[in-house]
Amino acid sequence: MKKIKGQSLIEVLLAVAVSIIVIPALISLAVLAMRISQSALIRSQAQKLAQGGIESVRIQRDSDPSFYGVSVSADRYLMISNGVLSSCEVPTCNSASAYCSPSDFGNYFDTIVSDDGKTKLCRKIKLGLEETTSGLKFRKVLVEVKWKEGSGDRVSLISGRIYEK
Repeated sequence: MKKIKGQSLIEVLLAVAVSIIVIPALISLAVLAMRISQSALIRSQAQKLAQGGIESVRIQRDSDPSFYGVSVSADRYLMISNGVLSSCEVPTCNSASAYCSPSDFGNYFDTIVSDDGKTKLCRKIKLGLEETTSGLKFRKVLVEVKWKEGSGDRVSLISGRIYEK
């Protein structure tokens, strides 16, 4: 009679133990990859919103002849609503329900909901006082986009100068 060879109990237990260790590690790696991918997507949206803020100020400069003519005593925050820029001086920007909650991010922000409908991105456009260098007038622009991710806040910043046409 021929002896039939099979798996020993030790081999089976060893295979089960390896599976118990490897499978959860692979699952946690997949979850981590999805989180990183989602975070990169939101960061990309934030960068686009920040760049869009700079472009909005350029459009305002091109379409509004008084962009450089108005003298202001302080930096200004700008808000885009239905494609129109409105502004207020920094010390007086304190309210409006259309903006992100001051307890979340401070005052005078645009609120933009991300494509997934879950993440609230808040964009603040700060237009500096008029300055001159080498005979050219310009204003400094700082666009800040904030959002909550995980246990903390994330920020994307873009700054630049908008020169007089």
